[in-house]
Amino acid sequence: MATPKQVADFLQKLHDDPITQNVVGTFDTLLGALTGSGPVIGPIVYPNPVAQMMKQVMEREKVLSEIDRQLFLQFLEGEITYFKTHRTLKVLALYHRVHHDQQVCQKKQVQIRAALNRLFDVQQIDSGLYAALAQERGNSIVGYVKMKISDDYGWTPTIDDYLDAHEAIAVRKIMEQVLETWIANNDDLFAAPVEWADLKERLDAWASKHHKRVGALKEYWTASGGGKDIDSNDSGFQVIKAYYKDLYATIEEGDLARFIKKAAGLEP
Repeated sequence: MATPKQVADFLQKLHDDPITQNVVGTFDTLLGALTGSGPVIGPIVYPNPVAQMMKQVMEREKVLSEIDRQLFLQFLEGEITYFKTHRTLKVLALYHRVHHDQQVCQKKQVQIRAALNRLFDVQQIDSGLYAALAQERGNSIVGYVKMKISDDYGWTPTIDDYLDAHEAIAVRKIMEQVLETWIANNDDLFAAPVEWADLKERLDAWASKHHKRVGALKEYWTASGGGKDIDSNDSGFQVIKAYYKDLYATIEEGDLARFIKKAAGLEP
């Protein structure tokens, strides 16, 4: 069975190695390490049970919260990387991939948390473990910056390709915005169920009116004189380009309520 230090080392290795494109496999690996067979270790006996146990409970909660955060960030990094390296896939295929992975990883994170609780019942948490885990967020920042400075999309010769590419970018930016929020947040404990639900709400807001939104943009494109090629209607192209620029800005500002209205077509 993994030790607390091995858990921290595992999370660090995720950043030392290239970010996995199989984020479900990452969660499986950690869960396997935590639930594998190992020596039976007797419970820790504290000289002052009440005071020491209270201190340990608080320390445990901080560490578990930080591990939850690290796994959530790893999920986002893995999915964003997948988006950026599979640009030939249609946006709905990419969305279904994220939706599936989110469901699986959320369930596994609950199992990992339970396994860590059992581990910490018998192994004392090192006083420096939280600091080591928090420091790992620096590696997430480096990975995030690298993702932000890379190109958003390649050449898109047709209007269908252009809209599909930009819809995929919208989904990716939703995940990037959540990632950025929790890399930068140093004060609050990470409540995994709440944040998984928040991410799902944001992605569902995008998906709820995807077909209607794309259909309306295509209708506008045709009505304004556009053909199949994006070079056939410069004025229409500029309008659609400006629409996505504004949509991305809304996502990156983190204004969830406004984003949901825009994604649902309730805002121009």
